[in-house]
Formats: sequence, C-alpha cells, structure tokens
Amino acid sequence: MVRKRNRMTLEEHSEIGKDLKIMSDLLGEIAHKLYESYPVRIGDQTLKVQNYVDLLRSALDSQLGKEYPELSNKEFFAMYYPEPSEESGGLSPMEARFIKTLEEKLKEIPPGHKFSLELREK
Repeated sequence: MVRKRNRMTLEEHSEIGKDLKIMSDLLGEIAHKLYESYPVRIGDQTLKVQNYVDLLRSALDSQLGKEYPELSNKEFFAMYYPEPSEESGGLSPMEARFIKTLEEKLKEIPPGHKFSLELREK
C-alpha cells in the first residue's frame, strides 16, 4: 500500500527556497576563496556541492509547479529563485557581503594613495 504524502505549504516552499538560495550563494563564495588558497580540486568539489543544491532547488521548483498550478509566474519564480529584497538595497546576500568587504578594504588604504592599474605577466 502506497502512503499518500502531504504536500508542502507555500510558506514552507518559500522558506526552503530562500535557504537553498543562500546556501548556493555561500558555496559559490567558499569555492572562490578555496580556489585562491588550495589546489583546484578542492574548489571544484565545493562547486559540485553547489550544483547539487541548485539541482534540489530545480526539483522542488518543478514540484511546486505541479502542486500549485494556480500561482502567477511572479509568485512561482519567487519561491526558489527570489529577487533580492528591497531592504538589502536590491542586492543578493553575496553581493552585499562583497560590497561590505570592499568597503572595509578601502578603509585600509592610506589617504592620498595613488592607484596604478598595471597588467602583470605571469
């Protein structure tokens, strides 16, 4: 006998979708950092984990469409692929952290420092 499962609520889909988006963004940041410090295979492994998180987002997105066909396109896409919020200034969490880090680094530059853009050959 097959047991009937209860579908997730829209609120559950929304919360899980936001969490998976954050996880995916963070894994991308971690991979970037690992590529700077360790052998390429370690960064590659991190990107594989990110890919699995994105595959899960896609699978749940498809399931949402089957369970809630009455959703508008905007409501549907907002569940697993949300737009950055107004309170974040329209930035994703990853973009907001990047800007914060950049601002911190800029504070470390002495006043009057002149910048030079040079291409270095390796």
